[in-house]
Amino acid sequence: MKGIYRRYFRVTEGPLVAAVKEATAINEQAKKEYQPILESIGAKSTQWYQQDNRLVGLMFEKEPDKSLFKEKKRGGWWPKSNSKKGKEIATKLAAVKTADVSKSLKVVGLYGGNPVLFGNGRAYYSTLTTIPSDPLVIFVSVPWYDENPETLEKCKEDRAKGSHRSSNLDHILWEPTVDMAPVKKWEVDKAIDDWNMSVRAEG
Repeated sequence: MKGIYRRYFRVTEGPLVAAVKEATAINEQAKKEYQPILESIGAKSTQWYQQDNRLVGLMFEKEPDKSLFKEKKRGGWWPKSNSKKGKEIATKLAAVKTADVSKSLKVVGLYGGNPVLFGNGRAYYSTLTTIPSDPLVIFVSVPWYDENPETLEKCKEDRAKGSHRSSNLDHILWEPTVDMAPVKKWEVDKAIDDWNMSVRAEG
């Protein structure tokens, strides 16, 4: 496969910003709902292991009751399902609604959290980075490679016939929305560094 590189975009308005704001609001509410549950069992109410903003591992100041909690290989503790009380705690935690912010990319035709390009024995993902400024700034990173225009035209024809079978070419046919402004990687890095410096200065 040809050399794979990344395209970068800056987004400050439009459906992606709205989707990220919605997901962020859901996760802020989830933090509030997690806290009383964790406090009731003596777990740390502001620190936990998480995956895609969902709580997946509890943290304690000292080792918890092993008849009620089991230690997870990837870190933290979790209520035992063979315990009535443990099952009740796990059910309460599972009922808290969270959102994977990366999946907001679906609104612009990308798939955060899932690979979009395969090559060189690797899977490549589109990612987003949010700077919580006002207005909100989002940087999107999209894996890419340059394809022969004739191949892409043939791909379009095959797709129209329903005979196309290439996820890579499907991805290469993606086009950014009007709200996505192309930028260079150094611009992304500088914006992130500037934001981090401003936060440290305030602290």
